[in-house]
Formats: sequence, C-alpha cells, structure tokens
Amino acid sequence: MSPFSVTFHKLRVSRGICQHELGEELQVTQRYLSSLETGSKNPPSEASLLKIAAALQLTDVEKQELIDAARASTRKYLLSTDAPIELYWMMQKLWRAKDHLRGSDIEFISQAIEMTLPRNSEYKRPVEKIKRRRKEESRM
Repeated sequence: MSPFSVTFHKLRVSRGICQHELGEELQVTQRYLSSLETGSKNPPSEASLLKIAAALQLTDVEKQELIDAARASTRKYLLSTDAPIELYWMMQKLWRAKDHLRGSDIEFISQAIEMTLPRNSEYKRPVEKIKRRRKEESRM
C-alpha cells in the first residue's frame, strides 16, 4: 500500500465516515474511494485532495499530511532533459533493485540522499573555532 492509501484510510476511519457516505459527499463512487484506499489507483489531483480534506473536516496539519502522502505516492517520475547522464544510470540501477531492497538498504539510501540536500536555512549551527594550543600549553 502507498503512503497516500494508508493515510487516507486512517483519516477517514478516524472521522467515523464510511466510504459510501464520503462518496456521496464528494460525488464519487464507493468503488473509487476503495481503490484509493487499497492503492490500486493513483492519488487524486491536489484540487480533489482539498475537497477530500474539506469533506473529512481535516485540520491544517492533517490536510498537509494527506497532501504530502499523495506526493510521496507518485509512481512515475520524469527526469529533466538536462539531468546528468549519471542520474539516468543511478535511477535505472535503483529501479532494477527496487524489489530486492530491505528496510536497512532503503534507510541507507535515504540517509545518503539527505546528506546531499541543502540544510534548513532557518537554523545555522555556529561554527566552532578550534583554538590551537601553544607549545608550552600542550606539555603534560
């Protein structure tokens, strides 16, 4: 199951609304909502996500959680035409390995990617300067 299907199901159930009732409110079929919750359909558009959020009366935090889960559930990615050739090869290797990756492998790859992302600009840790010892201070 995808992050979206798990999140959507959890939020709907937490509101005590059945698929049929939600479907009537959103003017979609219960079958469509079921396919979203099982992950057999891709997540809906952002406009539809906002309608779902309104129908479920989600808080701002829950709405953002649903949107983030939908983005994380994307199954197709397009590389920029000016992407480096190494990125194409890396994506091909990742695609071939996807069915054999364990949780620890995925965590390792995720951490490696996190290291390359720009740091949060809101918090900049001060650089600690190391004071060099004088020769007379280093004697023990």
